[in-house]
Parts: sequence; C-alpha cells; structure tokens
Amino acid sequence: MQTITKTLDSAVRVTLVADDAEWRAEFEEYGYDTDMWATYGDGDVWRNNVEVVDVLEAEEFGFICGNTSDRRVYGFTVDVYKAEEADDTFSFWITEEAYEAIG
Repeated sequence: MQTITKTLDSAVRVTLVADDAEWRAEFEEYGYDTDMWATYGDGDVWRNNVEVVDVLEAEEFGFICGNTSDRRVYGFTVDVYKAEEADDTFSFWITEEAYEAIG
C-alpha cells in the first residue's frame, strides 16, 4: 500500500454500514442500501492529528433522521480517510469540515 503523507487536524470516526449489525438493520428496515458510511456507534469518536494512509474518494455517507413511522436517510458525498492503528488494523475518518457540512 502506498502511504499518503497527510494528517487530519480534527476528524470523526465512521464505519461502513454493512459492517455494523445495528446500523445495517436500521438502514435495511427502511429500504436503504447499506453500501454507505455512518458515524461510529453510539457516540461520535473524535481524534486530532489523524495520520492518513489512504483516501477513499467520493464515498456515500448516510444520515438517518425522523421517527419510526417516518424514517429518512439523506446521502452525502464525502472523502473517507483510512488510518492505520497500532495493532495493524485500520480505522476510517471524515474531516470535521465534512461532518459539519452533513449537520
């Protein structure tokens, strides 16, 4: 893998919906594709100075809102940044600017 020399000043962690059972069930229950990203788990995980090793450009980020009788998913196009963790796994992040634009 080619290493990209980029550090994100401030970023929020995201997960691929298809890889998270709770998010996948929620998205699919309301008829949406799970080939998109969402913020990570029960609470947003923030980090400063995220060292990026790869960039997934123009990924779809899904934002769920509404109540159980009127659920909506809004899609946003964002770059998702891949960071290598200490235990040779990877985490994925979007910039604070992108997160604020999603609202």
